[in-house]
Amino acid sequence: MDVPRQFPAAVAYEGSIYVIGGANQEGATGSVARYDPNSAQWFSMADKPLPASEVQATVYEDKIYIPGGKIADQSISNQVEYFDPQSNTWENGVDLPNPLSAYSLVTFEGKMMLFGGWDGQAYRSEVYVYDPGQEEWLYLTKMDSPRAYAGTVVIGNHIYIAGGTNDHEVFSDILVFRPNQ
Repeated sequence: MDVPRQFPAAVAYEGSIYVIGGANQEGATGSVARYDPNSAQWFSMADKPLPASEVQATVYEDKIYIPGGKIADQSISNQVEYFDPQSNTWENGVDLPNPLSAYSLVTFEGKMMLFGGWDGQAYRSEVYVYDPGQEEWLYLTKMDSPRAYAGTVVIGNHIYIAGGTNDHEVFSDILVFRPNQ
């Protein structure tokens, strides 16, 4: 990669891997790198306008969305930005209801779903859904326990939230979220 980093977002889109943001010795970075596995080459893309680490990415309507994150001054942002890989440009999306970093994020049945995270003072358990029809993030429910830094995947009609941490423990469990039930 062009910039060493920790806690970046990574997402696959149209056969390439996009690595966005993260932090290095200088702090939060907005660097965006695209890896083409067919040529085994890295390409620099337009920088994310608000450098941030502890972020996740998801593809939604052919755009790569990055909500919130820890920014250069170490505060937590609620700003949502999205990247258009076709035009190599960034735009602002609809802000999160609260500042969050270290959340989990997936796209499920045409909606973005965000789980937990860290708000700068506490670990969170809220689940939010971005409803494109209403153009806003809506509170959906809470997870059994607040957690950040969890892995999240969609398999069939379920969303699996694996591991994570909070003030009291590091989790080894997998939560199963069934949005349609």
